[in-house]
Amino acid sequence: MRLYLDRFWGLMAKVSSGTKM
Repeated sequence: MRLYLDRFWGLMAKVSSGTKM
């Protein structure tokens, strides 16, 4: 479960970074 959340947050951060740029 922890890995799933980590992956989810990681993807969100990636998308947020891409959108910011």
